[in-house]
Amino acid sequence: MNNYCLLCSEDRADEPGRGGEKLCIDYDIDIAKKIIAGNHDINDYYFCHAGLCDYAYPITVEGKILGVVFSGQQRLNTPEADDIIKERLPKFATAVGLCVSKAFELVDKVKPISPDGMKSFAGKVKRLALRVQDVAEKNYQTLRTSSDQLFLQEISSRLRSYTEDLEKEKSFGLALLRLCKEHIAPYTTINNISLLA
Repeated sequence: MNNYCLLCSEDRADEPGRGGEKLCIDYDIDIAKKIIAGNHDINDYYFCHAGLCDYAYPITVEGKILGVVFSGQQRLNTPEADDIIKERLPKFATAVGLCVSKAFELVDKVKPISPDGMKSFAGKVKRLALRVQDVAEKNYQTLRTSSDQLFLQEISSRLRSYTEDLEKEKSFGLALLRLCKEHIAPYTTINNISLLA
């Protein structure tokens, strides 16, 4: 199970030849680069390559952007948003190998949200990012020595690696299940050996 809307769940389905997940990740990376370069309004939502509304907000510590929180997959309830979906969705569906009519069916199942509702949603995402940023700043201030900063870089690198692994697993549950199996497996093997003895 995931928290994607139906279109994004279908897009990210693990089917051969479909590059939807990579396309979405590349789009998010492009938005993150724009945020880092200062070329993206972080106080407003934007339309993704499929025409749905997304929101991104950076996590900054001591003037450096450590990451970006992304959220969205909302369908904005305005004629302009409908026009954007009509323009972008066929191109997107074709690019990822989805039937265009099915893509429109899936988007129609996304509950529409008003512009004020989207701004409220974006505000919640921003508050979440700012909470994470506060915790990061407090922890960063305790890691001022060069060895501690190297340790922080190593942790950041591992966190990125684990995050990539979780993305590949498609859900936190599968990753947790794998971790549990890895932890339990040695005990199971020892118990099975002792039964044979």
